[in-house]
Amino acid sequence: MTISFISLLSFACNDMKPSMESSEFVLSDSLSTALASIKGDFDGDGIQEELKEKNIELEKYSLLFLVSSTTKIPDLKLRQSTVLPVLIHFNNVGDLNDDGRDEVTYVMEGRAGEENMFYMMTYIDDKWKELFSFQVMEGQRKFFEKIDEEKIQIFFRNKNAQLDSSLVSLGKEVQNNYTLSTDFPSNYVVKEWGLDCVKGTHFFLPDHTWKFIYDPYCFSIRTDFGTWETVGEQVRIHHTKTTGQKGLGVQRVRSGTEGAAVPDFYYDSYEAYESAANATIKIDIHSFFDKDGFLEIDTTERASEI
Repeated sequence: MTISFISLLSFACNDMKPSMESSEFVLSDSLSTALASIKGDFDGDGIQEELKEKNIELEKYSLLFLVSSTTKIPDLKLRQSTVLPVLIHFNNVGDLNDDGRDEVTYVMEGRAGEENMFYMMTYIDDKWKELFSFQVMEGQRKFFEKIDEEKIQIFFRNKNAQLDSSLVSLGKEVQNNYTLSTDFPSNYVVKEWGLDCVKGTHFFLPDHTWKFIYDPYCFSIRTDFGTWETVGEQVRIHHTKTTGQKGLGVQRVRSGTEGAAVPDFYYDSYEAYESAANATIKIDIHSFFDKDGFLEIDTTERASEI
């Protein structure tokens, strides 16, 4: 599960299993919601605005936006992909944090083997900000329930592919929930996206060692190692070594995947390798919470426990 701008009050509770049949938050019957739209007061000015889905198909990729009926609110870019992005849930859930602005929720169809993702967005300080996001089950109909003025219970797909729940705090001031912990990113797991699939996962260990495991669906089997440190508003990763397996002979495309967005490549045989590296990766801390930055924080797992 990935969450931004939210502080967890407790981690997943396996004994809290919500019914998937009773909810006002319903996925559309079709996987396509072309030209879907919602209305609400999203900027807190007391006037109703309309948000409408808009797809733009270019030569090499497609873009999916939410476009406002007023020029005061900028377009919200949802996804860029080589295949047409699909929005399968889109809703105005009202003003959950009592700041005078309606929140927006949507579910994006998973990319390249990934699960569907639920997002909640709010418009504040003249820009869209993500409140939180997490994986959901196929066909899931209930995503959260408001407990009181400060807490909501979210329902998500856990790492065991089961429906789970967790209690989270939703403050009135979104900015106050920006940092997940004072020592971030120590002991955090951060997923990094490529264009159509997960590039891999960062593990920031408490002893300041770092590793990045590439996703084998899109890349060869390999892991980067090094150290990390925070310098001002930056996380600096010092990459020192890579290990993995490299293919021998001719690269082939597995039968039946030729037309896929990410074809399945393979070699006849592989051998292990290790190589030295000397590179510094600089990531602005704010980028970890920027949905367009393709970085997602996992708050259900700790780097030291994996």
